[in-house]
Amino acid sequence: MPLFSMKIKHKLPLLAILLSVVPVLFLSVVMLHVSRETSLRSYRMILSDQAQASAQHLSSLYIAQKNGLVYASRLEIYRKYLTALRAGDTASGAALRESVEDLQRVAVATDESINRIILTDINARVVACSDGNCIGTSMADYPAYYQAVARHSDAYQMLSTKRGKAVLLGYPVTDNDGRMLGVILRELSLTDIKDYVTDLRIGQSGYLFVLDRGAEPLTNTAAIHDALDRALQTNDTLRALARDTQNGTVSTRDPFMRYSLGGQATVAACSVVPAIGWVTVAAVPENEINHSSTVATRIFLLTALCTGLVSLGSALWLVRTITAPLGTLIENINIVADGQLDHTVEERRRDEFAQVYDAVNLMARRLSMSYSQLSAAARTDVLTGLANRKAVYEIMERDFSAHSAAFMLDLDGFKEVNDCYGHDSGDGVLIAVAEVLRTLEYPGACAARLGGDEFFVFFAQYDNALSVVSTAYKLCEDICTICAVNDCEIMISASIGIAFAVAEDTSYQRLLKKADLAMYEVKKSGKSGVYVYPDAPKKLQE
Repeated sequence: MPLFSMKIKHKLPLLAILLSVVPVLFLSVVMLHVSRETSLRSYRMILSDQAQASAQHLSSLYIAQKNGLVYASRLEIYRKYLTALRAGDTASGAALRESVEDLQRVAVATDESINRIILTDINARVVACSDGNCIGTSMADYPAYYQAVARHSDAYQMLSTKRGKAVLLGYPVTDNDGRMLGVILRELSLTDIKDYVTDLRIGQSGYLFVLDRGAEPLTNTAAIHDALDRALQTNDTLRALARDTQNGTVSTRDPFMRYSLGGQATVAACSVVPAIGWVTVAAVPENEINHSSTVATRIFLLTALCTGLVSLGSALWLVRTITAPLGTLIENINIVADGQLDHTVEERRRDEFAQVYDAVNLMARRLSMSYSQLSAAARTDVLTGLANRKAVYEIMERDFSAHSAAFMLDLDGFKEVNDCYGHDSGDGVLIAVAEVLRTLEYPGACAARLGGDEFFVFFAQYDNALSVVSTAYKLCEDICTICAVNDCEIMISASIGIAFAVAEDTSYQRLLKKADLAMYEVKKSGKSGVYVYPDAPKKLQE
């Protein structure tokens, strides 16, 4: 029968065969050949990204500890103690040693990754130690000591301690003229790194390991560690990686590699930890990649065959029953995409499209909820739960009038709390101040944290200027009652600048600037008080 003389009901099934079954079968054959390489490329990308991300994570851990050590090396108490010892002033040295070791013990207690802190004089003799066990011993043979002295910079080495492997990090202590006084060292446990390596999962059976500069591995299980130890001695690829790690030349090699571990072919990618020269290696067995590609191929082939058979028997029915509801679906999705997240698909059906419509409705509801949550989070200070700068500025822009007022509040003594007790206590102070601000008994007052230790209170509509000032004084008194945070005794106060809107103020920015200027007047006059910007209402001036 000639093709052109065939009826449409016969042409459509034939067309379905030509357009679906034959191409799908052809693609299935091609898929068998290309799926493995595709899976391999995907896994290589995943492994490369994971190795680089892990390297950056380890680098940030090291830099954080190094920055803490640099900060500690500049503390005046260390300089005074080492200067007294260098001058032979044993009386002053003995008086300062207890304070130095107390400071070291506080640092160890507040950071679980620090095993102990050691301070040496210029002759490498230990003159202070957080655990008091090594006073008088010499650190001259420790690379972390003599490299820090030689470089006038940070230096580290690996240690084997009773607690396991550790890192000894050193940094020179100098006087104000840059003359060497000694070296401060931190012995750091590898617990955080081991936990990170242990918790990381790559695919179903992939893993991460780290090589230090001595090519010693840190792995997530004893079995992998033992197998890796053997492979680093016997496998040519891993031996080359270990050699490049020791020589610091990993960055010049191809980051991708194949090796055998425990008789299992493995694909891996490596990356250098920028700060310390360690190497992170993300690896996954090849059989997982092959399994992934095989499963994908089988699923694709089965889906293709099913699709071909269904399309062959249902071509005419699909034309009649799919086009209309699909058009309705697209129309409703476009409505949601245009921002009408409260839109609901009202089409009543009993087939699969009903589930799709329900999914669209669910998607719209979840998008609406996510938008609301993101909008709220973008306007809330994470630490204190108060409104943030963006939120309070939006409120001021909306509600500002000639009857508005504002406080600009800055904490006095907050820097000393941070310096003496650490940022955890500083955060505790900010939270405590936020709780005080929440108790403001003034209708319509909006309290916000602008950043650091700076807070702001906006009164959209005040009834009485004196009551606003009284509220500021009470706020000052309440903040002064905060005397302990995290079991640490503290002493803080507040400098508050008050500004009232006047007829000449055409925007909230002017009110904000006046409150800021008033607050700095308090700072200049000795801190801890209240100052009202001079253009306040006449009744208040009187």
